[in-house]
Amino acid sequence: MRLLRRVTKRAFDLVGAGVAVLATGPLLAAAAAAARAEVGAPALTRYLRAGRGGEPFAMWQLRTHAASELGAWLRATGIDQLPALWNVVRGEMSLVGPRPLHPQYVAMARERFTVKPGLVGWAQLHRGRSATWDDEQALDRWYVEHGSLTVDALIVARAVLDRVRGQPRGAAAAPEPNPAGRAVDADAVLN
Repeated sequence: MRLLRRVTKRAFDLVGAGVAVLATGPLLAAAAAAARAEVGAPALTRYLRAGRGGEPFAMWQLRTHAASELGAWLRATGIDQLPALWNVVRGEMSLVGPRPLHPQYVAMARERFTVKPGLVGWAQLHRGRSATWDDEQALDRWYVEHGSLTVDALIVARAVLDRVRGQPRGAAAAPEPNPAGRAVDADAVLN
C-alpha cells in the first residue's frame, strides 16, 4: 500500500473511530451494563485474531450469550463489535477491511493479510449468511486490490444505513464485486 494511501486511511480510521465513539458511547455503555448483568463480569472479552501480515492481536468485543434475546440482538446489530473501535485507535484494525480471522487461517488466505482487518468489510456487505469460504475470500481479494478512500467511505455509509434500516450484518442484498476494476457505483453500494 502506498504511503499516501496508508496516511489517508489512518486519518480516516482515527476520525471515523472518534466520531463512532462519540455517537455510540452511551449505547455501548448501556449495552455493556446489560451484557454484564446477563453474563456477569467482565462485560468485555478479547479474541485472538490475525492482523496485517498475520500478526496476532487481541480484538475487543462485548461478552454476549448468543442464545439469549439480548445477545442475539447485540450480535445482529453489531453493537457487540463496538469495543473493537479501541483496536482501530491502536492501529491494529481499520474501520474497513476484511474481517479479522483467527491466526490459524493465515496460511489459507495470505492476500487478505496484506491490509489491516476491519470492523466492516466488502465481503460482509455483499454476502448473505450462506456464503461460502471461497465467496468471502474472493470478495476480500477484490477489496485488497481495489480498496480506496472512496470505497471505504461507501462501505462505512452502507454499513451505517444497513444498521439504521435494521438489516442484520451480512444480510443485505448488494451488487456483485467489481473484478474489472471499474469505478464503484455509489448508488449500487448505498441502495
